[in-house]
Parts: sequence; C-alpha cells; structure tokens
Amino acid sequence: MTLKITYINRLRTHDDSTIDGKLFCAFIALIVASEIDVKLTKLMNKKSWSKDHVIKEMEKIVVCMPGKGQTIIKPATKTQQIIMRNIGLSEEDLKRYITKYWP
Repeated sequence: MTLKITYINRLRTHDDSTIDGKLFCAFIALIVASEIDVKLTKLMNKKSWSKDHVIKEMEKIVVCMPGKGQTIIKPATKTQQIIMRNIGLSEEDLKRYITKYWP
C-alpha cells in the first residue's frame, strides 16, 4: 500500500521559504501516512480499504463555527467511528481537540 503524494512532484516555486514550507508539509503527510499504516493495517486489510479511502472518509468531518464561541460538529459516520476507534480516539476526543485549538 502506498499513499500518492502527487503534489510534491514539482515544487513550482523559486523562493526558499516556500520550498521549505512545501517540504515540511510533505514530511508531515508522510508521518501521518506512516501512522495510518501502523495503527490501521489490520482494519484496512479486513475491510479492503486503502489509505486513500481512510483519508477521504476522515476528510468528510464537518465543523461549523457560526459565531464567537459556537462550534457545531456534524456527527461522525459509522465508518469514521470505526476508524477513530482503531486509532484510539473517540468523538469526545475530537470535540475537545476542536474546541481547544479552534475556539
């Protein structure tokens, strides 16, 4: 299983700080892909899911912030709950993280 990181093929920039930023983001993406491999390999093999499928499913999480101090989080789907459970997280952990870092 390999994660496609196609956006890093060409940096399309000449500024050193932009290059550093793009490479840092690619490095973080590689760490995340590695963690997905480590923690979800059994689940992905059992369900015949790819890393891309897992990432696309988790990208569907919706958070709305209509006003100051208000945060609305769309309830996680069954698939998202399965993924979070296998990572060792719960919906409450997600809510705490969102309210802590995005007030």
